[in-house]
Amino acid sequence: MKKEKAIKGVVLLITITFVVILGIGAVVIARLHSTGIRLARRQKNSTRAFYIAEGGFERARYDLGQDDDWTGGDINGYDKGAVGSDGFYLLEYDDATKTSLGEDTEFTVWLKDTDEPAEMIWIKSEGVYPKGDQHEAKRVVKARMRLRKPAIVAAGTVDVRGSAVVNGDIVEM
Repeated sequence: MKKEKAIKGVVLLITITFVVILGIGAVVIARLHSTGIRLARRQKNSTRAFYIAEGGFERARYDLGQDDDWTGGDINGYDKGAVGSDGFYLLEYDDATKTSLGEDTEFTVWLKDTDEPAEMIWIKSEGVYPKGDQHEAKRVVKARMRLRKPAIVAAGTVDVRGSAVVNGDIVEM
């Protein structure tokens, strides 16, 4: 009888140990799963923020291309803000333009003139997704680019005798 009780006690102890180990394993798997979901969501938001930043960059390129004198006080109708400590100045888009890529999105664009070579400018764009969320993702796209402007502007007839090479577009006025 004592042997039978001892066997039942050992079986009970093994069963409890097994159930505890299964419970701990279930908790570990659940935490790993939730961490994976959180990392995937963070990566998705970061990728969206990157594309929003690229959208802001492309919008600035478009506006710079539409403006004949982008060195003035505004660019295609949008004011250039104050120069920051890093030498970049804010391109002050209105709220509708800044959130034009989606309701929960926002981009901000900064510009910086370069001294050499001529016609070069830095464009820096920051994309945010989702806007206002405590876990929002921010990505920045920054590039120096040459703005295409006509090298020669002629108002009237141009007579070329011999051969000529034109790099870029010929625009008739």
